[in-house]
Amino acid sequence: MNEPDVAVSCSHASRRWAEKIAGQLEAEQFVVWLDTTALKPGEDWNLKITQAIGAARAVVLVIDDRPPDVWQRAQWSAALEASWNKPELQLVPILLGDAEIPSFLAGRQALRVRDPKNEWSEATRELVSLLRGNEARSEHLIVIAEEDRSKRATRLRYIDEATRAMEKTGL
Repeated sequence: MNEPDVAVSCSHASRRWAEKIAGQLEAEQFVVWLDTTALKPGEDWNLKITQAIGAARAVVLVIDDRPPDVWQRAQWSAALEASWNKPELQLVPILLGDAEIPSFLAGRQALRVRDPKNEWSEATRELVSLLRGNEARSEHLIVIAEEDRSKRATRLRYIDEATRAMEKTGL
């Protein structure tokens, strides 16, 4: 496979939406990496995730309102590491429903898709436009400037717990 233009990150629960995004981006001639279709039996999935995200020029992070699972945590870790090593890496959060942006993406613009069934086409058009370097023109684009302090404290506790869990699993 060629190096991806875009790596798509998702939890197992939001896989259906990530697969839709991947299909739509491929239809727009982007080379897309998605773990559910790219990983083969017997491969070191953590290494493959890190390599694919590190090689991509953009990472689309599909975020729902559930806590991230082990796959998504590994992808987030790889995206964060890749963005440190490659500051030009474009990280594009897509917030489904009432999902909140993870703190490591605070300050980045995100696409909010409150009702995926009805807003999907417009949101994916906006995503394609953003990935092509065009200026955003949608009410779906939001900037997370400041969050509620109580939510921040809760999120920081969650990050601490997730970090400990990742350390236990060797991620």
